[in-house]
Amino acid sequence: VIAILVLGIAGTRALSNAIKRKREVEEQYQKEKEEMRRKIIEYVMDAQEQERKRISRELHDGIGQNLSVIKMNLEI
Repeated sequence: VIAILVLGIAGTRALSNAIKRKREVEEQYQKEKEEMRRKIIEYVMDAQEQERKRISRELHDGIGQNLSVIKMNLEI
């Protein structure tokens, strides 16, 4: 009977430790998942900003050239 109780206590501790470890692994996984999500969002936002700047430069330069051509045509 004592042996069964000792094994039961040891088994309960082992199960408790396994559950605790599982919880820790799951928490770490969630942290890493959230960090990855944050990095992806940051990357996408940076790419969008770079594209906005590129389009802005193209529009600015194109309009500037067109205005110069119009001005030259008007002066002629």
